[in-house]
Amino acid sequence: MAILFANNAEALMGSTEDPPDGGVVARTCIGAVIIYAVRFTLLVVDEKVFLAFCGCQVILHRRSRGIELR
Repeated sequence: MAILFANNAEALMGSTEDPPDGGVVARTCIGAVIIYAVRFTLLVVDEKVFLAFCGCQVILHRRSRGIELR
């Protein structure tokens, strides 16, 4: 999906309600994949490390309210 956004595929970027910059959306998708890969790796390695990672993510989310999903 990130590849399609990065190349401004018409199916994803052709509407007036779509994001103006497909590259930014592509980087966000890739970032999400990396975060979930790290989370899964930590879960496999040690459950306590996984919970600490999730706790840090909750703290960061509460501190930055700048992102709003519509």
